[in-house]
Parts: sequence; C-alpha cells; structure tokens
Amino acid sequence: MKTGRASLFVDRILRIESRTGTSRYSTWKEFRQAFQEEFFPKNERQRALTRLETNSYHQNKRSMDEYVDEFKDLIDVAGYSEGLAIVMKFRKGLRRDIQDQIAQLAHGRPDDGDPSAWYNVALCCAENLESNALFHGAIRPPATTSTFRSFAPTPPQSQTFSPSRIAPAPQARTPQYPVPMDIDATKKKASTPEVCYRCGEPGHRKPDCPRRFDIRHMTMDECEEWMQEKVLRQDAEEIARKESSEEKNEIESDF
Repeated sequence: MKTGRASLFVDRILRIESRTGTSRYSTWKEFRQAFQEEFFPKNERQRALTRLETNSYHQNKRSMDEYVDEFKDLIDVAGYSEGLAIVMKFRKGLRRDIQDQIAQLAHGRPDDGDPSAWYNVALCCAENLESNALFHGAIRPPATTSTFRSFAPTPPQSQTFSPSRIAPAPQARTPQYPVPMDIDATKKKASTPEVCYRCGEPGHRKPDCPRRFDIRHMTMDECEEWMQEKVLRQDAEEIARKESSEEKNEIESDF
C-alpha cells in the first residue's frame, strides 16, 4: 500500500491517528467496512450478473486455468448457488473443442449438477490437448528419396529443329511434405511458456507471483487476510506498550 489510492488511504489514516493519538479503527469490522467502501467497486454483484448474461466471460483465447479462476470469481460475486445453472454457464463459455470432448466422453463424464467435477475435467482435457499438440509438433516427416527413371535409347534425330518440337521447360514440383523450417516454427510456437494471470508476465504461475503482496493484484480473500494480520500486529504492539508502561510505573512506585 505504497502507491496510488492505497498510499493516500494509508497516509490519511496515519494523519488522523497522529492528531488524535488513538487508533482510527478500534475493531477489525470497522476497518474492513471502511476498506470495502474505499476500494471495492459499487454494485459489484450487478456487474457480475450482467457479465454472465453476455458473451464477455467466454474463454476465447484464454488458458483454461485463467478461465476457471475468473469464472469462479464471477459466480461467487453474482451469488449463483444452483449447480445445474453454474454448469450450464460454464459449459457455454468453454471453447467448442473442449466442450465437445467432455460431452462425448464414454466414461467419466461429469454430472451436470456438479460444477467442481466440470472444472477438473475441463482442466484435464485442456492439458491433454496441449500435450498432444506438442507431440505432433515434435514429429519430423521422413526424408524424401529421389526416384530414377530409365529411358530406352531413342533413334537419332535430324539436325533441323522446328519451334513446335521444342520441349517446354520443366515445372517445379510442389514438395509433398513441409520443409523443416515450418516444423521448427510450429514447435517453437507450441512451446511458448505460460504467463501468470495475476500480473500477465511469463516465467511463473499465480502462487509464485512476486506481486502477490501488491494490493492491486490481490484477491478479496488475500486483502482480508493481509488486513487482519496488520490489525493483529497493531494490537500486539499496543499491548506491549501498555505492559511496558505498567512495569515502568510499578518500578517508579517502589522507589
């Protein structure tokens, strides 16, 4: 909370505490309510419901991990609780190839009223498709072998040439297999590293993101946990100061 609106919020609280000499919020509930009023978007539930009624929540080109996490957040904020409705929304937003693969499973097809089962199966199918694409991208076609044709000797021709007897120039044959450069490009494209869907940078995943302590990239649960730790730390410091003051007073009274 050192930049942007969060920094201004902290400075404002510290100034008030400096003037009054007391803590701005006496309980965690008061601080949590003030924090929500300051930073949480207004009508958040209505926005989530509106987005779920459009196509903006669909997976499109996002990874399956990112789509599942954002869909869970939308469902939680919108207040959906019926399993069948959640599964229908989730299934509608999936990519067509993954949705068809799950629907055509002969064994292990998840129940239409169990969202968690659909999340797990969708993640598994997406991982299998990526592995299969990498496998096919790594296979190189066999090298082509040149063929030879034997020709019978032809009788000698006269030395007079006519334009009609001139053979047309041979045309270049289209190769039957792609050149190795195309295969290398496909392999390179298929092996693109994943990016963190917390900060959008490659090289790590969400749990290992170096910005997981930045409030602008925190989830609501992470913000609450961080704020609770801050209040508990302040309470511990306040208790320590009071105990130190009482011990000092007792020592002075003895003398």
